[in-house]
Amino acid sequence: MRAVWLLLIVAAAVLGYLAGARSGEGPGTRARESPRPADAPATVPSVEQRTPPESPEQDLQERPAEQAPPSEGRVDPVHPVPLEQPPTPLDPVHAGSPFDTRLRDDLDRGGAMALLRGLLDARPGRPWTVAAAEGAAAVVGDDGTFPKIFSRQKSGSVVHGPGADWSTLADGTTLVYPEGVFAIDWTEAPERLPRDLLLKGAGMDRTLLRISRARRGENEEIHGLTLAALTIDCGNEDLLWPKSGLAAVRLVECRIARTETILDGPDAGAIRAERCEFEGGRRDGGFERCRLLATGRGLARLDDCTIRGSIDVYDTGHVACLFRRCTFVQVHANLQSNLERRPGVRLEGCRFEVAANPPPPRPLHAINPAWRD
Repeated sequence: MRAVWLLLIVAAAVLGYLAGARSGEGPGTRARESPRPADAPATVPSVEQRTPPESPEQDLQERPAEQAPPSEGRVDPVHPVPLEQPPTPLDPVHAGSPFDTRLRDDLDRGGAMALLRGLLDARPGRPWTVAAAEGAAAVVGDDGTFPKIFSRQKSGSVVHGPGADWSTLADGTTLVYPEGVFAIDWTEAPERLPRDLLLKGAGMDRTLLRISRARRGENEEIHGLTLAALTIDCGNEDLLWPKSGLAAVRLVECRIARTETILDGPDAGAIRAERCEFEGGRRDGGFERCRLLATGRGLARLDDCTIRGSIDVYDTGHVACLFRRCTFVQVHANLQSNLERRPGVRLEGCRFEVAANPPPPRPLHAINPAWRD
């Protein structure tokens, strides 16, 4: 009987073991839990052990979006202009037009007069085209090309200016004027004005040249005339009046006072002014006005100059004029907008000081007590 009970107990134990192994909770498969202190930190899986999220939406939010391939005509969000868009042909400073190339070639082959004749080539029977305007503006704004128009091709003798015999002046002559007041009679110069003629004073506040009679020639070439370090009183007349022909004039640290027009009448003309002062000579709406040039075709550039009262550019659309770092003092409130609207006129880094009322003419003795009007 006892043997029967032992057999039943052993059979029950075997059946229990088999049942627990099948369910995973038997003593052979159940993980033994080790006690953990209450203050022990929980184990955090490392980055390598973390499982990436299985949700597609969550995966797209965490991964950076793929950059789309650049498309043609892509638009910059800051400056909404197609990045690959070429410069517009109406850009006044765009170089490389056929006319621009021809002007530079004319300058290289034949000097200033050849370049001015190149400007005239667009004139007979044809308007001042966009290409011509772009080419002229590109030449004026080019620091390497525009100064070549006025570079002296010849340097000659140095002559004491007061009392000099103008009829004997050769090309490249330099007339030197000391401090003081002197008269200039342009009609004393020969019919052909010497090329590369330089009139040099002791400073714009120390040397005063008074124009007694203006030069009124026809079909002449004023080639490389330079005025430097002096003040010229034009007596409310033109500084130069060639009427026709070609003219290239350079002004360096020079003051032009009481003039109506700097360069009046040539078929084509060029003016370069550096660190100069311009004072009007004729009243225009209460403000004294100095007209820069009056010509059928023209190039003009003023660098670091001071303009008092008002200044004008011949309103034909056939003049390329650049004012760079110039200061306009005691001017009418509309002067800036008027200049900006003129075809071919550009302002770069200029400053305007507006006057509520037209200022009175500045007398010469306010510049130098020894000078009298």
